[in-house]
Amino acid sequence: MRAALYPETFESGAAADEEILSAAYGGDSAVLRLAPAARELKEAVADIVAYAQDADFAAKFVPEIARLLADEDGDVVRNAAELTADLVKSESACHVVCRSPQLVAALLKAAAGTAGEGGKNDLRIKEAVASALLQLGKQEHGRLTIFKTGGIELLVRLLEAPAERVRIAF
Repeated sequence: MRAALYPETFESGAAADEEILSAAYGGDSAVLRLAPAARELKEAVADIVAYAQDADFAAKFVPEIARLLADEDGDVVRNAAELTADLVKSESACHVVCRSPQLVAALLKAAAGTAGEGGKNDLRIKEAVASALLQLGKQEHGRLTIFKTGGIELLVRLLEAPAERVRIAF
């Protein structure tokens, strides 16, 4: 049974695993026939657990990231925007951020708030915000959240940004 559900615990390859099962259960047994389905089920459960852990992780940090995006220090804002851009690359975290209008609004304010500064941070913040909004825009709920938080105007302004990397994100 262990060989059927956990073939990775044996040092031999997949073909040897099938031989072990055949020898142990006498040829074409129910265990042998159900082994691939049991492995797929085990992998699916592991994927669901990992998805839930990613979502829980993101949900814990969304309020803190929103606070950091409102900070006066440009480096803190840049780091928070880059963190958000990295965070939304995960599907489960993206769903959490899509359901957080406070974080999306903070992202938009961070990009809009750098309009007059014109430094390196300005472009890096805009690039990170553009990347995050691109990922959010791939989700229907994300597009709705961007619209409801007034992000369409910012998206148009980002298309006029001097940095090509900001425009290419769209």
